[in-house]
Amino acid sequence: MKKKAAAAPSNRFNHRALVGPTLRGCLGPDREGSTAARFMIRASIESVPPIRRIKNREIDHLRKFAAAMRRAMAGRDDTELYWGLHFALAMSHHTIPRKERLTKLSEGKCDLNDVQGIIDAWSRCR
Repeated sequence: MKKKAAAAPSNRFNHRALVGPTLRGCLGPDREGSTAARFMIRASIESVPPIRRIKNREIDHLRKFAAAMRRAMAGRDDTELYWGLHFALAMSHHTIPRKERLTKLSEGKCDLNDVQGIIDAWSRCR
């Protein structure tokens, strides 16, 4: 008897899995001063060699997401997958240190304490 192959994860799920933990670890009233949030803010504004090394060399976890995206989006060009991964990371890395800007721009309509709402909104917009 043959085993049924596991279904490929949906790309929407992959993107949620990619941005969800980062946003959950850094946003919300109980996470604003977290180590992860402080690092994301520092990494976005500083360009000292140790932080540059972390941002540019620590990519093994991203290769796993790229592989999952490749399975979910069979037949898509790798370049398109890498751009999608890059844009997902850019969204989360921009949202964390610049949340006050979005709050002001949206006149408070975008609730940056509602992390699941952020993930849902991003998922609908992309």
